[in-house]
Amino acid sequence: MPLEALLVRELRDFVLDLRVAVDEGETLALLGVNGSGKTTVLNLLAGLLRPDGGRIALHGRVLFDAGQRIDMPTEDRRVGLVFQDYALFPHLSVRDNVAFGLRARRTDRRELGDRVDRELEAFGLADHADVPASRLSGGERQRVALARAVAVEPELLLLDEPFAALDVRSRPPLRRELRETIRRIRVPAVLVTHSIADVRACADRVSVIQRGRQVLDTTPDTLLESAIGHEWHETAGSPGRAPTG
Repeated sequence: MPLEALLVRELRDFVLDLRVAVDEGETLALLGVNGSGKTTVLNLLAGLLRPDGGRIALHGRVLFDAGQRIDMPTEDRRVGLVFQDYALFPHLSVRDNVAFGLRARRTDRRELGDRVDRELEAFGLADHADVPASRLSGGERQRVALARAVAVEPELLLLDEPFAALDVRSRPPLRRELRETIRRIRVPAVLVTHSIADVRACADRVSVIQRGRQVLDTTPDTLLESAIGHEWHETAGSPGRAPTG
């Protein structure tokens, strides 16, 4: 598997102990209620938090190994991360937001320009290149965040509730766009969500997380037929909401 990780981290109410494996071009959804440890998994994979134990390997490169005391810095991991609030710079233009990660990596100017132009075109943002991020709609901000993550040519894409800030009508086309993007760039992707609709539209596999442990690893269709899937629907009342218990 291109991504193989064993993650151990002591949290306030429980110990997260989780194995994560994702294939090339595959999207693994981590489904769980708030506080179950989903976002912590992304932060551990990205290097924003340090595991207490375990190992992370990406395409054969060891990013973290507790036993060997390896802990690669975030900027060297070749990971693209899309935050729930998109974390754009409101005063910067769309172009400069997309270019930000490339500049941080000191990418050659010509290559930087080529990559930014490519992703602006791919995400339908070319006409907004000089518009400040503060003037964008929610859907446009999400596209900019994705373009920025993809422009660095990551070996792993991490997505933290990427549709949560959008209105319900905006979500379906952007889910399709995300799915197409992951197929285009052919990298492993981990999607954190509490939405069954996100899982159905975007994921190849789904791992249900409860208190830092995996309780089910299956396909989206099988999840919907399972007792856990039925409970999720019944408790949530709609595909876009999660159980709160």
